[in-house]
Amino acid sequence: MKCPKCGAENPDNTNFCTNCGNSLSVAEPKKETKKLPFFLHNWFMSLVFWGSMGFLFLVVLILFIIRMVKYPEHRKNALICLGVQAGALILIGAIGAYYGGADDRAINKYLKNSDYAGAIEYIENNIDYGSESYYEKRAYVYGEQKDYDAATNEIVTYIENKDDLTKVYSGTIDLLDKYSANASSESKTKAETAKASVTKAKEDAAAKAKAEKEAKEKAEAEAKAKAEAEAKEKAEAEAREKEEAEAKKQAEKEAKEKEKQEAEAKKKAEKEAKEKEEAEAKAKAEAEAKAKEQAENDKKTYGITRDEFAEVLFSYGDPGDTTDADIDEWFEEWKSDPQHWGWVKNASGKWTIPLSESEIQAQAVNFTYKDLMRYPDQYEGIYVAKKFYLRGKVEGTNNKYGAYTVGEYNLPDYDSDFIIIDNRTDKSMKLLEGDIGIIYGVFKGINSTDYYQSNALTDKKVYIEIPEIDMMYFELIEE
Repeated sequence: MKCPKCGAENPDNTNFCTNCGNSLSVAEPKKETKKLPFFLHNWFMSLVFWGSMGFLFLVVLILFIIRMVKYPEHRKNALICLGVQAGALILIGAIGAYYGGADDRAINKYLKNSDYAGAIEYIENNIDYGSESYYEKRAYVYGEQKDYDAATNEIVTYIENKDDLTKVYSGTIDLLDKYSANASSESKTKAETAKASVTKAKEDAAAKAKAEKEAKEKAEAEAKAKAEAEAKEKAEAEAREKEEAEAKKQAEKEAKEKEKQEAEAKKKAEKEAKEKEEAEAKAKAEAEAKAKEQAENDKKTYGITRDEFAEVLFSYGDPGDTTDADIDEWFEEWKSDPQHWGWVKNASGKWTIPLSESEIQAQAVNFTYKDLMRYPDQYEGIYVAKKFYLRGKVEGTNNKYGAYTVGEYNLPDYDSDFIIIDNRTDKSMKLLEGDIGIIYGVFKGINSTDYYQSNALTDKKVYIEIPEIDMMYFELIEE
């Protein structure tokens, strides 16, 4: 062995140079510690295990094995962590076992003192009624009393009350066999009946599952056969299509020019037909839009459309040979002067042909001035009747009269100012100022835009609200 310091030769296995005393031992290189990926760290595996409440145990186990095999320098830390986790699991399991057996310990304490009633009372107060544990623990108490009939009855009752008998487990049946073996013949019969119902339910469920499985397999087989048949049919169809295409190829080549001309002609005809259809649709849409606009304008201006006009017109008689042109002509005439036709609006705000005097008298509503002013919407458009004192015509009008309602002794109430619009069909009797009579008509509403009073000092116009009545008939009482 050669000394690295002085170069002198030395025997093998010599620790120090015989010439200069330099150490000849070679230090072993320090092993490099591999860095763990994040998913192999203790914190990550612990998080996965506890976060999934143990459901991902296999995943964590695989990661642990990978770490132990590929990273031996980190084994010690991993084993320490494993020990801590195992200790935590054991502690949790012990706590769970202790508290999980609390009911059994409490019941056994009662039984140790032969306090069977106390044990039953404990079960009633601390275990969910109707649960499997409820009935089994009650049966256990009765069994300890050697009352095997009662114990058997508890298990039978549980089975009878079970909605799904397929979920009655074998342990429950074993308890039933245990208690019924020493029970009376009647209890044994009940037990056998209960067991038979459970057996039948499970057999039925198994048969149903088997039938469903067979039906599923049959459906899958049929679907597979159908798919194969369709695939075969498709292949045959494709083969036929290919053969037909090849057979027609020559004929199509010769007829190509002719088809081209026919296609162009067809395209032109379709274009013309489409243009014609679009023009007709456009004209129809414009006509409908115009008619709709006209109807909306008529509704807004006159409160009625042409179709509603015809409906009212024909509600009073057979239309006979009346044409649409006749209706259009009449509607235009009507719009120029609805009152000339003698039409009025009813309580629903719709135009209608007025009733006769007797009909109006029968339907007319009496009112007070204050009611009209407070609730004008309730009276607008309905027939009313009231005794009035006529004051004379409103200046600048031919058929409007000022009027007051009349009270006791036919005295005018000067606080109740009205405008009466004379729309009587029979005006042979002239109305005079000072006439007192009953007016039958339609309440039009409150007019707040046409009538005013002038301020004597400022000469400023002050508009006032005055109720208006369309007078249909006038019954003179006093001149």
